[in-house]
Amino acid sequence: MNKLLNRSNSNFAVIDGIRAIAVLWVIFFHAWLFQQLTIPGFIDKIYDYPLFYWVTKGDLGVDLFFVISGFLIGSIIFKEIKASNKFNFKRFYVRRFLRLSPVYIFAIFLNLYFLKDYGQDNLLKYWPNLLYINNYIPGSPMGWTWSLAIEEQFYIVVPFLLVFIFPKFRNKATFFIVLSAISISLTWYYVYILKQYRLPFNLTFFTKDWISWFEGYYMLTHLRYIGLLLGVATAYVNVYKIEEAKNIFQNKTGLVKIFSIISVIGLIVISFTPVGEWMPMKTSIFYSLNINIGRWYEILTRPLFSVFVAFIILASIHGSNFIINPIKKFLSAKFFYPIAQVSYSAYLFHEMFIIWASPRLFKYLSPNYSNTQIFFITVFVSLVVILIGAIIMYYLIEQPFQKIREKIKFS
Repeated sequence: MNKLLNRSNSNFAVIDGIRAIAVLWVIFFHAWLFQQLTIPGFIDKIYDYPLFYWVTKGDLGVDLFFVISGFLIGSIIFKEIKASNKFNFKRFYVRRFLRLSPVYIFAIFLNLYFLKDYGQDNLLKYWPNLLYINNYIPGSPMGWTWSLAIEEQFYIVVPFLLVFIFPKFRNKATFFIVLSAISISLTWYYVYILKQYRLPFNLTFFTKDWISWFEGYYMLTHLRYIGLLLGVATAYVNVYKIEEAKNIFQNKTGLVKIFSIISVIGLIVISFTPVGEWMPMKTSIFYSLNINIGRWYEILTRPLFSVFVAFIILASIHGSNFIINPIKKFLSAKFFYPIAQVSYSAYLFHEMFIIWASPRLFKYLSPNYSNTQIFFITVFVSLVVILIGAIIMYYLIEQPFQKIREKIKFS
């Protein structure tokens, strides 16, 4: 229990806070979204309450994960290269495998039970998951692990890019700008040419059109890696440009304060602006705007969200001002640390449990409770059980393999 409650000195407290918020946001989001399977026509009622729009944007929790994951992985790679002027690929990939795969495989066996009623009880169907390519294979089990597939694909490629390609760029910013521009350009192609999307999407969850959008656009690595990339860029600054970063953020210049305000406002606006990707919207700001504004919003919103998060990370680590200080204090709260520690197991376990439990809770509670009451009870029960399940997985699976990972010697 000591490992779960006491933060290591090597941990960035702010990163732990962001990770905890990300997983909680995703859990709340899916607990809301999957009520559509139990109470059709209920989830769109959230559009009547603007203060709860953030729930509908819970998929942004994945972008939070991407930025901090890119930051942590980038830090590992850059620190090793900086210290020894070389990189041990074998050690990196073995450590990644032991960190992610054992508990993932365990979650697959759990899913065979929890989602057997949804045709996910055949172990042979999980080969795309085991190869981390399920985001490109339509109909793969454990659909929510598309984001894990993106991370793994990124982990495979990024060490080679940083070791062999990155050093060839005299201006290091150019490397990140070029790769970011590629992803943004591909998103533009999908939005404007290939799919001809417009906002709001006005899709209905689990319909044919929604599945086409989800599998043919939403979860593709070449359209979604930018958050991971910006996390790596943040790590580069924090490893190689740390003194410059300290000077910029500690000088308390007006520009830093202005961008701090812009980042906070930008994160709030994006987090409270639904675009109808889960349920049709009767009213939307995009109905009154030119179609191209909506399209460019879709193209740029995740890159901008990731930039704002990356700035908050660097500002919280190195700076202080009237905007950053309360954010830093909030994200560094001890409450977040244990949730951050079990966030990976919670991510793997949460959706299968929500899908399994929601109809059972509805059947049990419906004679005596309203749909709204059932919804809040379901959210509470799901959150408690998911965190308890994640703690068990953390101690039984994650920690033993973490110890094995630390004992392995690499030449």
